[in-house]
Amino acid sequence: MNAVKIPHAEVEQTTVDAASLFRAHGDFVARFLHRLNVPSHEIDDLVQDVFLVVHRRGGFEPGKAKATTYLAKIALLLSVDQRRLQQRRKTDPNSEGLARVLDEAPTPEERALLVEDVERAQRAIDTIPPERRALFILFELEDEPCNALAVAFDIPLRTVHSRLRIARREFFEAYERLGKEESP
Repeated sequence: MNAVKIPHAEVEQTTVDAASLFRAHGDFVARFLHRLNVPSHEIDDLVQDVFLVVHRRGGFEPGKAKATTYLAKIALLLSVDQRRLQQRRKTDPNSEGLARVLDEAPTPEERALLVEDVERAQRAIDTIPPERRALFILFELEDEPCNALAVAFDIPLRTVHSRLRIARREFFEAYERLGKEESP
């Protein structure tokens, strides 16, 4: 963190510049965008756009929200804007699903079942509207606390809880429905 002296003031305010944020959280932003189902060939550009927004805003001031939730909100807004633009251009974004990173070497049958489950989970996540999806991903997959989400998204804590409850229900219903559709 860089301490910046405010001109004509004796108060020292700490801000984190975009470059420092990128070094600390660039991977998080890319992972978050991937989980929002942004096509992998577009992730690098969107990550860069997120940190350009941070730079234009003069960095990040710790206190109100965690840096990750601040960055996630910017990433969500940019990804939603990008999807809208693509829809206006009537292009179909490539959907690649979740990354298939496996620590152990399962049998081919186990691997096929796992890949199907991961893809089904991603399709279920994709059915959740974007703002609830972002909260769901940040809370369930990134372990962000609800109070940090409330601050970052500028919504009451009860609203965060309500949206998470709805998002969970939407996820499980979609996951079940997709499982029934795939069964022979």
